[in-house]
Amino acid sequence: LKKFDPQKINGKSLNVEKIGGEISNQIALQVRDHALIKLALDSNLDNSKSVQKQMKEWRDKWVYDETRRYYLKEIKISDDKAKSFFEKNIKSFQINANEIPKYDDYKSTAKKFAYIQQAGNVLVNKIDSLKENYAIDINNTVLDTIKTIDFEKSRWQSLQVFKRSSNRLAAPIVDPAWKIR
Repeated sequence: LKKFDPQKINGKSLNVEKIGGEISNQIALQVRDHALIKLALDSNLDNSKSVQKQMKEWRDKWVYDETRRYYLKEIKISDDKAKSFFEKNIKSFQINANEIPKYDDYKSTAKKFAYIQQAGNVLVNKIDSLKENYAIDINNTVLDTIKTIDFEKSRWQSLQVFKRSSNRLAAPIVDPAWKIR
């Protein structure tokens, strides 16, 4: 290998005895990646239509992820905001009908949900402002094939979207900050 990237080693949480193992693991991963990339290039996989399609999808996802990160980097949820969110949405935290949930028991969850709600609002506002200047085409044919269930009954429910007849996640990944209007 011409280059070893020491930034891939997470040494902050390791003690002196474990750092050698982490370095060995990272070297092994980089050698593996280098060998697989070389094999793929030697086989001209980079010119394959399937690989080109996958690369476009992943590039789109990376652009979305970075754009999302850029627009949401200023969002900070204070304890006061999280508590306010909890109080406004206390019913969604209630598990037992006879028991009123306590903020301290759901503090981190309330903070996370408040962040997701605020992130969704920021992204919707940004999208609306971009719509004024740029044409947006929505592929309704694809959207019409998506089926979801009502998650109101279980707030712990999550949704993962996979490509048809595969164990691979669809690209781009569905983001919880996206809002259905």
